[in-house]
Amino acid sequence: MKITVLNGSPKGDLSVTMQYVHYIRKKLPHHEFTIHNISMNINKIMKNKEAFNHITDDIRLSDGLIWAFPVYKGLVPSQYMRFIERISEPDYKDIFQNKFTAALSTSARVFDHTAHNYVRAVCDDLDMRYIDYYSADYQDLNNEAERNRLIHFAQNFVNAIEKDFSPGKMYRPLNFSNFIYKPGRAKTKINPRGKKILVLTCSLDNKTNLGKMIDRFKRSFSGGVEVVDLNDIDIKGGCRGCLKCWYDNNCIYHDGFLNFFNSKIISADILITAGAIRGRYYSYKLKEFADRTFFNHHRPCFNGKQVAEIASGPFSQLANIMDVAVGSSEFSQANYAGYVTDEYEDSAVIDEKLHNLAEQLVYLSSRSYIRPVTYRGLGAHKIIRDLTWSKLRALMPDDHRHHKENHLYDFPYKDYKSILFNLTMTPLIRIPAFRKEMTKKMDSFMILPYKLIVRNK
Repeated sequence: MKITVLNGSPKGDLSVTMQYVHYIRKKLPHHEFTIHNISMNINKIMKNKEAFNHITDDIRLSDGLIWAFPVYKGLVPSQYMRFIERISEPDYKDIFQNKFTAALSTSARVFDHTAHNYVRAVCDDLDMRYIDYYSADYQDLNNEAERNRLIHFAQNFVNAIEKDFSPGKMYRPLNFSNFIYKPGRAKTKINPRGKKILVLTCSLDNKTNLGKMIDRFKRSFSGGVEVVDLNDIDIKGGCRGCLKCWYDNNCIYHDGFLNFFNSKIISADILITAGAIRGRYYSYKLKEFADRTFFNHHRPCFNGKQVAEIASGPFSQLANIMDVAVGSSEFSQANYAGYVTDEYEDSAVIDEKLHNLAEQLVYLSSRSYIRPVTYRGLGAHKIIRDLTWSKLRALMPDDHRHHKENHLYDFPYKDYKSILFNLTMTPLIRIPAFRKEMTKKMDSFMILPYKLIVRNK
């Protein structure tokens, strides 16, 4: 059986992800594995038709395809996304149609689910037969039980091909609209109150809905708004995952990104991402920007900012985008303030929504409001906290220093009130009479401290 592996790691064969693939190949010697280093060679693949056709020919002749990738910022690396944008064009759909497929990722398991949601949706759009996914912690290969689980995953994939399984789809096709937005005049101007407002986009074409929405949003203010097209910034490529920035946070690229980030992003109070939907996300250029912020490692780089999105296309059909955006904001200690899309298909309504978003952003920013985190932000914090404390202190000293200085090492064993409470209550609860009385009054007992606050504060 012939299996094609599309390697999404920019590090090629030197990636952790590929060690998992090599292990599968070793344990399934009767099957032929062909590996293509997509992200590592993305520029050649996109510019050289022969190199691109070599990959698609292999896919066409294969019995199954494995998407293998590290998780970058809750999705696949931008280089991989760029390739996916290309193969999602109608000319290539027949190559993937009915092809058996599975996905394998490596990460610290922070927003790995959104990366797999993205890949699964791409596979459904390509009419592939999606069998399964495997999300590995980057150190799982050291564990025998996890190695066995990995082989079960691979064998299940091969078995599905042999048995000619026909699984159902999870994601419906996206419905794109032909609506043309015609912005009106801003009747009133919003005072930015000294707040620096930055809009990041990858298209400023004023003939498109996105370009017109960006312009209308800007005209909602009396000033203070800067719009930046990422195509105009000297960004030589996406994050390579090389960790050359491990000690001093200096990126291996010698381009304009760090200067742009430090001079524009850091100083902004309000940050807007504006993009047109391309497949199951925005353009890879916006993902490239997000990936390159990893030179900060796991330190929040948008803390205290208000963030929002302006989207052209079927944004409401892509809950995964919202999951990535809100989760990233929560982990970065920023506030996700909302979004506006052109899906309303009513220019007056879109004008109103843009104006309202602009007003709300200034209002929230002036009050330094940050919404409480949900499971997304809290879960990511706890994983990164434990990882930084246990395994990354030496490799990422700035992360360790940041966690210490900001009291982010909030382990349960340092909660002395809870420790004292448990020491006191544990022997009392073993007494039947006490336990019976406590059960009767449990509801009142649980809200007692909060009633005191409501009464006295």
